[in-house]
Amino acid sequence: MKRRTALLLVLAVLLAGAGAVCVVLERSLRSSESARDGAHVDADATLEVRAAVVKAVNKVFTYHYDDLETTERAAEDLLRGQAREEYRMLFSRIVGSAEEQRLTVTTRVVDAAVLSMTGDRAEVLVFTDQTSVRDALESSAEPASAAAQLLVTATRHDDRWLLTTLTQT
Repeated sequence: MKRRTALLLVLAVLLAGAGAVCVVLERSLRSSESARDGAHVDADATLEVRAAVVKAVNKVFTYHYDDLETTERAAEDLLRGQAREEYRMLFSRIVGSAEEQRLTVTTRVVDAAVLSMTGDRAEVLVFTDQTSVRDALESSAEPASAAAQLLVTATRHDDRWLLTTLTQT
C-alpha cells in the first residue's frame, strides 16, 4: 500500500511539473512576434487586407488619357499620407504626356502577399503587370508591358483598408 501511495505521489508530481512546463511554453508562444502578427494567425483578416490592396493598386495605377479624373478620384479615395502625396506628384507629371500621347495604362496585380499585419496596419508585397498603349485610337498601336513590384503599407480607417505608403522594390 505504501508503495502504491508513493507511486501515485511521484506520478502526481510529474504531471504537475509537465503541466507547469506546458503553461510556460504556451505563454511564450502567445507572446512571440508571429503570434501577434495577424498575417500568420487570422486568415479572414489577411484575405480582407489583401483584397483591398489588390483592388486599390489596380484602380490607382490604371488610367486612360481621356478619363484621368476617374483615376484621380480613386487615388483621393484610396490613398492617404505619404502614398497620396507621392502619387499626386507622379500623376501631375503623367497628366500632360498622357493626353498628348493618348496613353492608356492598364495595371493588373498578378499576386500579392500579406507580409505582416498588426492591429490596423499591414505590409503587403504586390506584383503587377502594366500594359501601356500610346496613340490608343490607332489600330497600329503596339502595347508595351512591364512588371513592377511594390511594398505597400495599408492602414485601416473606418473599417476600410487604405494605402499609406508605396515603395517600388
